[in-house]
Amino acid sequence: MKQDVQLTLIIALTFLVLLMGACGRTANDPAATLAAACDAIKRKDVEAYKRTFAADKYSSLQTLAAQSNISPDDLLTQMMRNITCSDRPQTSEAHFQGDTATLSVKAAGSDEIERYRFVREGGDWKFAD
Repeated sequence: MKQDVQLTLIIALTFLVLLMGACGRTANDPAATLAAACDAIKRKDVEAYKRTFAADKYSSLQTLAAQSNISPDDLLTQMMRNITCSDRPQTSEAHFQGDTATLSVKAAGSDEIERYRFVREGGDWKFAD
């Protein structure tokens, strides 16, 4: 009887840990990264926008900011002012090749298709260019 109670507790705790790990997580794909970037832009959240960039892309932005004698955050703020995100961007299916992916997105207000390249860093998809 005591072993049955212990086994039931172990199963319940295991289920609880798995459930907690699943809560609050978003889909981990390039389209989710695009959505997170657009959300950050709409909220004018530089830190959240920065988290959508791959390390190499952010390093390039830091170099550009230094050449322009401004902080990387100021550069990102300027960039964010010039980006229009639609509420529901039309995306195609992402194409994956190992730790890289491309996603085609119909530009807001036009028929132009933009292609974004992503890399997987630490399990998350980040903008590569």
